[in-house]
Formats: sequence, C-alpha cells, structure tokens
Amino acid sequence: MLLDYLCATGQVRWKGRLNRNTKETAFFIAGEEDTWQEYGNVAAGPGYLSGHDAGTGPDEKLSVFTMDETEEAIIEVLDREGAVFIRDLSRKLKMPASDLLAKMERLVWRGIITNDSFSVVRYYIDNERRNSPWTKYNTYPGMGRWSRAGSRGDDRPGGNISGYINTLLDRWGVVSKEIVNKEKCGFSWTDVYAWLKNNELVSGIKRGFYISGLSAIQFMRDRDIELLRMTDGSADKCEYVTLCSCDPANPYRDILAGTVESRVPARQGNAVVFRNGKPVLYVREYGHTMQPLTDDAEVLKKAAACFVDSYRNRMLWTGKRNIFTEYWADPAGYKEIRIEDSPVYGVLLDSGYESGYSGITLWRKAL
Repeated sequence: MLLDYLCATGQVRWKGRLNRNTKETAFFIAGEEDTWQEYGNVAAGPGYLSGHDAGTGPDEKLSVFTMDETEEAIIEVLDREGAVFIRDLSRKLKMPASDLLAKMERLVWRGIITNDSFSVVRYYIDNERRNSPWTKYNTYPGMGRWSRAGSRGDDRPGGNISGYINTLLDRWGVVSKEIVNKEKCGFSWTDVYAWLKNNELVSGIKRGFYISGLSAIQFMRDRDIELLRMTDGSADKCEYVTLCSCDPANPYRDILAGTVESRVPARQGNAVVFRNGKPVLYVREYGHTMQPLTDDAEVLKKAAACFVDSYRNRMLWTGKRNIFTEYWADPAGYKEIRIEDSPVYGVLLDSGYESGYSGITLWRKAL
C-alpha cells in the first residue's frame, strides 16, 4: 500500500492518540514535526508526561500520565539511541519482544512513541479483536524502527541528532550532504552539519575529504579513519562482489551516481560487479546484455565469473531458473555486439553457460 511505502521511506510519519474511547492516527510530512504539537501532547520527558485518558477527548482538559519503570526504560533507550528496532530494544532491556509490545501499545496511543512502519498501527488495531494476550503480543508483523513521536532531540544537549548521525556512520562509514539527503529523515543537512561542526573536538568525528565523488564536506569517526590507514591497499589484492543495482549497499545507485559515465537504472533486473569497490561490469535485463566499465580484459573475465558464481549461489535473482545472454555493449551502452564476439565469451562457457542458436544460456542447478 502507498502508506506503507511512504512511512517506510521516511517521507511520512504517524502519531497515535486517544479521543475518548476512539484510537486515532494522524500523518505528517517528514521535517514538519513541529505540527505534531497541535495533535495531542508530545511527550515531555521520562517519568512525567502529558497524555489523554481513554475517557477524555483531545479538546478537553489533559490528565497526568505517569509511566512505570519499563516504560521509562523504553523512553530512555529511544532518547539515547534515536531509533531502534524491536529486537535491539529487546536485547538492550533484556525483555522479550512480547512484553515490550504490550507496554509500547500504551505509549503509542498516548502519542509518545511512533514507528517508521504503518504495519504497527494495523497490528494494534487488530489486537482489539483478540482476547488472548499470547495471540496479541507473541505474533506480530515485521516492524520498522521505534522512536519518540515528534521528538527531534531538542529537549536535551545534542538530542537525538547525535544518535541519528552515529546511525549514518554505522551504515555508511561517512556522512556527507548526499547521504543525509538520501536518508530523507527529519534532520536536514543544515542541522547535521551544524552539529558536526560544533562538536568536532569532542565527538570523535573528524571532517576531511575521504571519498572522491562526494561533496567536499565529509565526516568520519576517528576509529574508522585509522582502519582506512591500516587497510592493505596493495594492487595485487582484488575482491569482486556482485550486487543488484537497486541494492541499498550499492553506493552508485544514489550516492555516487554522478561519478559514473554510464549508469544502470535501479531495477531488480540489473546487476553490478565491483572490483575493490569500483564498478567494472554491468549486467542488464536479467543478464540479457553485459556492459563493461573497464578496458582490462582480465578484470572483465574475473568479473563475469563472479557474476556467474553469485547467480549460481542464489545471491542474485533467486526467482530466475535461467539466464539468457545475447549481447555485449560498449562502455557507453549505445552499440551492441553478439556475446560470442566479446572478450568474456570463453569464460562464460567455462563457468557453465551453454551455447545455443542465438546467445548463451546459464541454468541454475538445483541445490
């Protein structure tokens, strides 16, 4: 559904509240968290929060909502970490997910916490029709990350923006304008850059120019910088990896797209083979056309073999029983020749491709 997609991509966020005995949900565009204040009360802090009793409408006098010890612990983790999956929250608090979900239901309808998945709203509403506590909280759908509703962390020094920045560093290793814009969260690049600049001396995150192809303002943790310095940069060490072009791990999909002369659209049927982190071979239309990004024939042969291994080991296109390859394109992608005339034809045959009347076919063997 559209709501699932918008919430999962961070473009829309939701908040719950109790209007007398009715549970209501409001939706907000990411970055407009200030308007959440107009929809009930946003949590003010651990221990003492304002909210709605089940018998009190949103336009009537608010009552005091006091959290128990577990609910305070949940809020404390969310304030510290910023956004947390239920399994991580369960591990940090050493409690089963079923117990946490029971506690978090009250926090959801008090407008204190939210999730970046709309399935949570359906889950809690469907629970009203269930009688057994076991069926309510021991069976639950896939969920996104939990966080404070409407909180940008401005109520404490550093706020949740520090947790968000560390999440980006865990995910990407570096923070830049392109990465922040891609994540589409509630924090803008202006917010992130201001925090990083003001806390550079104490945060252990240093500014520099670490990755070519990104904008000049980049930040990386000290320990990650040391890991880069210790990395063996020998040209003799080569590592080949095949990824679907729409895989989030593919930096050339969104972050570094402008540095590649010829780009493959982010589609399920396209794949990219990397050599030491640089793309060297594109595979289009579920293998129908291969396109080189280097003139080194030996590199292309190894890249083609890596692609075949990835497909055979079910790391790519698991629903395809076979791959039919017919063409070999030039680096710009404008001119095509028969795959039989390509420099990788022999390697493909040696890797398991079968020649036919037109093109070659690779069959995936049953495991």
